[in-house]
Amino acid sequence: LTPQNGSAIANAPELPVFGAHVYASQQCAFCHLVNGEGQRVGPALNGVGQRRDGGWLTGHFREPAAFVKGSTMPPFALEDPEMKALVAYMLALSH
Repeated sequence: LTPQNGSAIANAPELPVFGAHVYASQQCAFCHLVNGEGQRVGPALNGVGQRRDGGWLTGHFREPAAFVKGSTMPPFALEDPEMKALVAYMLALSH
């Protein structure tokens, strides 16, 4: 949180904000970059919503290897509210 993005965060929709918390709590940044922060083990996630839809993301989070051959990403057994929030966050990420 910085003075430059404080108002944007305060006015952001609740579901993607909750999704950002899910992203952090699941330690996704150990493998992925968002806004230049994180690691490069997996793909950067900015703009993923322009490449994939919510159904694909949900399925991929639940069973990554079924969607990306050779994926080393672990499956995530999130409850529906957390899954919906994480997907909303992914769809909200811009390039």
